[in-house]
Amino acid sequence: MTTMANSIDYLANHQDLIPIVARWYFDAWRKYTKDPSITGRIQTKLLSRLNTNKLDICFLYFQNDELIGTISLAEKDISNNESFTPCLSNLFVIEKYRRQKIGENLVEYAKWQAKIFGFEKIYLYTTDKTVHFWYEKLGWKIIKEDVMNGFVIKIMEMKLSESNRNETKPKYITSDLSSKAGSDSSYALILHSYLQYYILHAVKIYVNHTKKAKRFALLGIKVAKPLV
Repeated sequence: MTTMANSIDYLANHQDLIPIVARWYFDAWRKYTKDPSITGRIQTKLLSRLNTNKLDICFLYFQNDELIGTISLAEKDISNNESFTPCLSNLFVIEKYRRQKIGENLVEYAKWQAKIFGFEKIYLYTTDKTVHFWYEKLGWKIIKEDVMNGFVIKIMEMKLSESNRNETKPKYITSDLSSKAGSDSSYALILHSYLQYYILHAVKIYVNHTKKAKRFALLGIKVAKPLV
């Protein structure tokens, strides 16, 4: 029996594949929009997802070095409602590779990345009944319905488990350092808090990656290492 080499990596590491992913996006979702600039918007969207350690971020799924799927984790998707963040976005698997749990593995990977970023919930939008039933089987819940370009969309939510999430920032960390830096001692305390937090953050990411990498390895999937 031939062993399949499966891996998940960042789009940022394979920018030459952007035209392929853009074509997938266009073919799969063009029926939901009449915007003539959709092709350019897709390219712009993908270029905005060339991150590895922050939103927005796009992942690629390979089997024996063949690109067969993708998924993204975005700050926002099609809604301007900032409370629905982050969003699972643009899950796609080539048709002949479907029903092999590849989509499920991509969703799980994106959820794990959301946990690393410290989110408690993750959201998605869908217009397809078959698709939302599939997500419901994975534990997602419909929380709202809306209308987009004449199509009814369902907004779905998944609560992430408490484990594997990053710690919250210590109380001394603030965007306004000048207001806390009234003395050398207070300024040193702020810097110490920052240093302590980011060291813990780096360790947490490494530990989470190790655990998740082992889990995906059991499925025969090699995953990209998150950057701190």
